[in-house]
Amino acid sequence: MMEPGQRETDWVIDWIYRMSKAYGGIVHSKEGKTYDWGQALCRECYGSDWIKLVGENPTPSDVIRAQEWEAGNWPEWVRS
Repeated sequence: MMEPGQRETDWVIDWIYRMSKAYGGIVHSKEGKTYDWGQALCRECYGSDWIKLVGENPTPSDVIRAQEWEAGNWPEWVRS
């Protein structure tokens, strides 16, 4: 949960740390590609061409998606 006044960027940085600690530092896709948690979140929010489309900072909707992942609601493309 974001704290009042907390920036999305700071929350996502903390989230990346929590996810790495809980699940390891690498996310494996079913296609065999690997991502760190920040890259995986960008891929989920912006699609497979995320690197060309990603904004400078996370958005509130990016944070909501990350919270869903942390609750165990994984996207279909992630290999469990």
